Amino acid sequence: MCACGGREFENLTLPDAGKVVTYTIIRVAPADFTEEVPYALGIVELEGGTRLMAQIVDVLHDEIKTGMPVRLEFRKIYQEGEAGIICYGHKAVPAS
Repeated sequence: MCACGGREFENLTLPDAGKVVTYTIIRVAPADFTEEVPYALGIVELEGGTRLMAQIVDVLHDEIKTGMPVRLEFRKIYQEGEAGIICYGHKAVPAS
């Protein structure tokens, strides 16, 4: 149940195309992500205006620009230990 007390929800499919609004390079990361540093984290605006935060991958950090076209891909985010839970989410990759 959500904080508003609502019990009816609607499934939405977000577009996978968008652009980088802003980004930063993370050099000191939380404990679960220390092996990933440095990595790029940005705000991506999808077609239609929805904004979300995602890691920007498959591009050199000095090639990331605001306004750069990207698309979302569903990928592994991290794994809790060798035999632990695998967490998945969206990452932004350069659009072809």
